[in-house]
Amino acid sequence: MLTDQIYHDVLDGWMAVYRDGYLADKVLQRLLKDYPRTARMAREIVAQSVYGILRHQRLLLAATGLEGEIPDADDQDILLQAYFKWYGDYDQRYHWRKRPDWKTLEEQKQMLLQHRAYRYSIPDWVDAYGYREWGDAWESILASLQQAPHQVLRVNTLTTTREELFQQLKKLEIPAHRDAQVESALHVRQWTPLWDLPAFKQGNFEVQDAGSQQVGAFCGVEPGMRVIDACAGSGGKTLQLAVAMKNKGKILALDTDAAKLDALSKRARRAGIHNIETRVIDSTKVIKKLRDWADIVLVDAPCSGSGVWRRNPDAKYRIEEEDLEQLEQTQRELLVSYQRMVKPGGVLVYATCSIFPAENEEQMNWFEKQPVKLHRLGQQFVSPAAGDRDGFFMVKWEKEG
Repeated sequence: MLTDQIYHDVLDGWMAVYRDGYLADKVLQRLLKDYPRTARMAREIVAQSVYGILRHQRLLLAATGLEGEIPDADDQDILLQAYFKWYGDYDQRYHWRKRPDWKTLEEQKQMLLQHRAYRYSIPDWVDAYGYREWGDAWESILASLQQAPHQVLRVNTLTTTREELFQQLKKLEIPAHRDAQVESALHVRQWTPLWDLPAFKQGNFEVQDAGSQQVGAFCGVEPGMRVIDACAGSGGKTLQLAVAMKNKGKILALDTDAAKLDALSKRARRAGIHNIETRVIDSTKVIKKLRDWADIVLVDAPCSGSGVWRRNPDAKYRIEEEDLEQLEQTQRELLVSYQRMVKPGGVLVYATCSIFPAENEEQMNWFEKQPVKLHRLGQQFVSPAAGDRDGFFMVKWEKEG
């Protein structure tokens, strides 16, 4: 049942992203703090509705005649009704501001659905670019990216086991299932404010997609190694590597953003991890000092993020075509620069959360034509169309010597 608070929070949340440019996950964390923990259904409706509107945003705006505009209160009301009618649970009894002409809206929707860019609510240039990259397979990839994802947990095996965490969730009546491929992954089938759970505060798990966890496993780290996570960000994969190393050895987490590294350090303390050192890349000297230092270097490169659009649907509206060109150049620069930190006999891993070959296989092929002494050990593409995980690419090389 729709309440006034849910109504206003859904619209406020969507407008904070659409109009004001805030990130959806941050907006929802702020909004949902006002709900008591017992209001699980209300919190789920707000979260799923904000993400749902973003997922279908372009089609909803165009069908209601609002594409390219900032809707006023009446228009927001009609757009929300259209969302609930087509993709959610429409409440006829709610005191809507204004009832739309459903016949006209439905006709407009059906006309728009004939066009792939509207069908999957993506910019025209993304549709054209993706089709050039993937051909007829583009449709199935887009369809998978429109599906609402599970929340996925990575079990911190330093503090618990997957079975123990599964049983904890079961006692809280949170439905979950074990991932068949990734031993550390649990899928939560019902949206849950995971940051409120005692197990999260105790460091027993992190939220990390199963595809992302496959990247960490692909690196092949072992206890006692010297490892560099060269684009660590706030540290999802860094923490996974530390757990795989059983807190033994050393991980250097590098990034240009000091705030993200601070967040990583806090997450590491919560998880009981103490073999991570963070360093801000504020000059080329940081990289030069680490020449031939690491057994394994992970370059989880900045990319389009297209593989995680189902999880971050607002991101597909933020990227511009010229951004891709800059990202591809940055990826090449990072590969050439950061491979120098790998010691002879060590391993370089390149990974993206992109579905576009230009950021993946084409970068791999380009890099192998450069004057670098590495040979490829393997590669893997995790397609979002293949199952319940985001899209990732990974490749690794061994350094000769």
